[in-house]
Amino acid sequence: MKKRILVTGSEGYIGQHLVELLLKKNFEVIGCDLGWYDEAFVSEKIAGYEMVRVDFDQLTKADLEGVSTVCHLAAISNDPMGDLDPGITLGINEEKTIAFAEKCSSWGVEKFIFSSSCSVYGEAVSDIVDEESALNPVSLYAETKCSVEKALTALTSESFSTTSLRNATAYGHSANLRLDLVINDFVSTAHCTGAIEMLSDGEAHRPLVHCRDIAHAFVATIQASQEDTHGLIVNVGPPDANLKVVDMAKMVQSEFGNCSLKIGEGAGRDARDYAVDFSLFCKVFPEFNFEYSLESGIQALRKSLDQINFSKSDHSGGRFKRLALLRQALSL
Repeated sequence: MKKRILVTGSEGYIGQHLVELLLKKNFEVIGCDLGWYDEAFVSEKIAGYEMVRVDFDQLTKADLEGVSTVCHLAAISNDPMGDLDPGITLGINEEKTIAFAEKCSSWGVEKFIFSSSCSVYGEAVSDIVDEESALNPVSLYAETKCSVEKALTALTSESFSTTSLRNATAYGHSANLRLDLVINDFVSTAHCTGAIEMLSDGEAHRPLVHCRDIAHAFVATIQASQEDTHGLIVNVGPPDANLKVVDMAKMVQSEFGNCSLKIGEGAGRDARDYAVDFSLFCKVFPEFNFEYSLESGIQALRKSLDQINFSKSDHSGGRFKRLALLRQALSL
């Protein structure tokens, strides 16, 4: 009998990769998504799974009948949205998410895997941080991740296993494309303008992981023994994930050859500055292989932009920027 998996945020940037990988592993997949980002699709949606077009907090016990594992990706994944309307970010990312996890626990779900973020480290308290380091979030988005992790730890029991994957900053191509992420922004800007202008001084550290490798980490967590992942909070990223933002820009510049790079006038320090230790992930998942290096991920993204004839109007418009699509969906 196939194991039944629910993916919230199934139509999103990471969700489409996860659904595809789960289907390839012969899992039975149920997707849950409101379709706020459907405009950002640049290729056909993954086919072959059941889809429930509701907000995740509206799912019923009947909807989760037979579901053994929930992969919870649904969230407002955009720092500026927290500034625009903190109530929406807090409501979806924290209050609804915790209530949903409580329902899953009472409805017989065995495993709940939460998409957290290394952004919980924010303005890091040490040169390199690990899972035992103090958290210092500098955005509402990151604060909600901290709160949910804490709530899931409290919910963890013999019958309800939770895992929080603290993902590094995502990048790379997806069927549902997103370009308001640091590497994706650099690549799309270089592609259209032949120039990269940084809005910060570039000295902040940020770890990176390809969006498809995040999806692979979810699959690895599902397939791992419960003993290894029960109550686990773990940073997700390759050992060489940590780079200064200016060095990321230089790698993109190198890919495009004649691309210019400059720091914008008045650019200052970015408070989000954290280098992360990923050794626990390597220990828990010793056979895990990251599919993309940063270099190959940049090359693949550039190729995909060529394939969709990505234009200057695409770059300047809101189709691939989450804040614009959220404002549209929420009529803000």
